[in-house]
Amino acid sequence: MQIAAQILSYDYFWEELRIRGGAYGAYCAYDPLAGSLAMISHSDPHIARTLGVFAGVREALDRTAWSAAEIERAVIACAREEETPIRPGMATDVALWRYIAGLTQERRRRWRQDQLGATPEAVREAALEVFRAAESRGGTAVLGRHHRLQQAAAALGQGIAIQPLAPRRASRIAGATPAR
Repeated sequence: MQIAAQILSYDYFWEELRIRGGAYGAYCAYDPLAGSLAMISHSDPHIARTLGVFAGVREALDRTAWSAAEIERAVIACAREEETPIRPGMATDVALWRYIAGLTQERRRRWRQDQLGATPEAVREAALEVFRAAESRGGTAVLGRHHRLQQAAAALGQGIAIQPLAPRRASRIAGATPAR
């Protein structure tokens, strides 16, 4: 699924969210250890449209036929993310995380070999399986400016709970200048 997430980020999300939708950034990330899938955009002027694109990913996968070259490009991107040089200060953190997760050198080697042997059909099927499972268990969270969230809620025509992450300062609400 990590391979599919790379392809979705560089192809589908790039085209749909960055080029057509005007988002500053968009990507898909899958963490096999946590079993989590995230589809993310940021500085996105069209929240409702983006949620529609996210909802349509499985259908887009149904229509997609990736080439071996696209799979190879995504495998290289995955390796680039996973095999970055580790600075001495981070080495113990990385080692501890790998130990806790049970990510032994042997397991990492097998995982890399599996990626190198991935076929377009196998990647597509793995992605479809994850997205099918996510349809029943997934959730949606949108972080953004209040007025943009209100616009998205109105465009979607659904009752969406909009909650502040932190209380606003009284001086901002009242329009007063804060004391220095």
